[in-house]
Amino acid sequence: MRSMWGWAAASALAASALAGSAGSAWADWQYTQWGMTPDQVTAASSDAAQPNSDRALDAGALKAVLTAPYQGASLPFTAVFLFDAGGRLKVVALNPVGGIACPVIVQALGANHGPPEGKPDMAHAASLHWDDVDNDNLVVYGDLGQGHCTIQYSRLPPTRPDGKGL
Repeated sequence: MRSMWGWAAASALAASALAGSAGSAWADWQYTQWGMTPDQVTAASSDAAQPNSDRALDAGALKAVLTAPYQGASLPFTAVFLFDAGGRLKVVALNPVGGIACPVIVQALGANHGPPEGKPDMAHAASLHWDDVDNDNLVVYGDLGQGHCTIQYSRLPPTRPDGKGL
């Protein structure tokens, strides 16, 4: 699982670094808002989010302070809440629970968000992303094979004046 998070750390940190320069946003992932503190996330989750002690879930400088069960459509996940050094929510990662086939997750993301942006990065892992403009979220799917995959939500990076991402 660490190798998955090694890959995930790079994408999470890149998204976090870009997103950190944006102004405050009211878009969110489910019951959270970007920039919330751990206490605010716990309260917003009706105490479903609980302290996490598994440091293998950290992604570089981002710390996995909380985890919570999450039921998406018909797929169960563990939501991992990643916070920056200032204690602000930057990334929510969804890790499938049980033997969910990763292609099913890709189909569900496509049904929800449409076709992915750009081409898949197949160098080290399948990587797809969607710009969820309505919710101000960048959605990144990563599949490292052997049944290990993750979905990451973070604030959508700011755009250039020509309307294209950075």
